[in-house]
Amino acid sequence: MKTLNLSENEITSLPWAIGQMEKIKVLDLSLNPFKDGRFKKLANDKRAKMYVKRFESVTPVRPFLACCVFSNLDLTGENFKKFINIQTKLHASSLCANREIAAIGTHELKSFNPPLKYLALPRDELHITALHKKKPISARELIEALHRDADLARRRTKRNTLNPLHRYLNLVLDLPILPCLVDAEGLVISLAPVTNSDLTKMSEETQSVWVEVSSRESMSICKEVLEQLVAETLQICPQMQLDQTSLQSSSKTLAVEPVEPGSIRVRVYKENDDMLSVFPDKNDLSSLSVRREYFQETENNA
Repeated sequence: MKTLNLSENEITSLPWAIGQMEKIKVLDLSLNPFKDGRFKKLANDKRAKMYVKRFESVTPVRPFLACCVFSNLDLTGENFKKFINIQTKLHASSLCANREIAAIGTHELKSFNPPLKYLALPRDELHITALHKKKPISARELIEALHRDADLARRRTKRNTLNPLHRYLNLVLDLPILPCLVDAEGLVISLAPVTNSDLTKMSEETQSVWVEVSSRESMSICKEVLEQLVAETLQICPQMQLDQTSLQSSSKTLAVEPVEPGSIRVRVYKENDDMLSVFPDKNDLSSLSVRREYFQETENNA
């Protein structure tokens, strides 16, 4: 057994036997009346639930996922638009290939309840309040509506080539099941590579951002995209923190220095509780340079 959920019980002190269970990787002790106030605060710390479990259902369609949390951000003024533009340009670069290779999702951290599940659902069972929408609809309805919008835009511009919106919709056109991230309350926060949820969207007041990168090709691609996103976000938010790390940029290289715990390393587990990814780990961000090649066309944020 690698996961043990003892939340919402009447535990007042940690049983000795639990400390001897060396194979446990995820232990949930939240919402228990612990006598030790400091331990009770630790058990209820939201950061303890900052993990994702990837289910086997998503393996055939988009198996790779890496996540992290950007903390201590300042997205006021022009910084918010710049942060969105960084993601848009990365999606248009050869690294993501208009979301065909990798897709980025960013969310207001306090807008959902961890831990998360990464799985695939049939179109009619997956419901999401898509970005810029007011109510949840099925993935089938959403994709059909986005296709109509893309076709209308193409007719208006009188262009025969596929725009990026068509391009990434076509990535899921023939898939019977679609990948999604779902929070502990059942809220779908993203439908990769199509859209994020409007309920978890960021604003200029956002200070902590959940970042996900999914790929159908490799885990190394996910991490490379995350590293590029870190590097470029530092250019607009040099005070940003990532896990227990203060990131300082000098020209195109990052120096990594430990600071007091303040933000979160995110682990992604397989369904059998084996580790799939963790970011950042000891090999990440050691020497990072900004490198990007662009496709000719860019995309609108979706």
